[in-house]
Amino acid sequence: SHPDAMDLWRGDGLITTNGNLVPVVTVADCLPIYLYDPKTACRGVVHSGWKGTGIVREAIKLAEKEFGARAFDFSVVIGPHIHSCCYQVEQERLEFFTSNFGKSCILPPNNLNLAQANCNLLVDLGVPEDNILCCSDCTCCDSRFGSFRRQASHLPDSMSLEEKLRHFTTMMAFVC
Repeated sequence: SHPDAMDLWRGDGLITTNGNLVPVVTVADCLPIYLYDPKTACRGVVHSGWKGTGIVREAIKLAEKEFGARAFDFSVVIGPHIHSCCYQVEQERLEFFTSNFGKSCILPPNNLNLAQANCNLLVDLGVPEDNILCCSDCTCCDSRFGSFRRQASHLPDSMSLEEKLRHFTTMMAFVC
């Protein structure tokens, strides 16, 4: 049997030097992270939620290996995502992020700044701070965007995740 062609294109990111491809990811409150290296024409986008924080490092390392790109040459844009104002998490997750991505991604009392975690990671990789732009729009605060936290918060805890997912608007993030 042949696999469904769409299954071949599902994932949390895509990098390419093929100018005929438009990399896209679907996000709700997670971070769409756009990458572009003008020297190699490598571009892409990754979907980085809290579990996937670090995927941008893997994308840049792959771009270095496959396309000869260098972290220093990348420009990075972090698109609309849930901001720390709306993202409170349990202590265990705060400790994990402090240990792995630095204390600067934690805000009192128990709020997580996923964009800062990714910025710390990018700078550690060698991407210049001046080459990183972070969108100031919070998907949870701003009703123009889909937000699982905002749109599913009123739903009963007894409802399955699958059913809750039917109640929120996904966003497609793409690179032009």
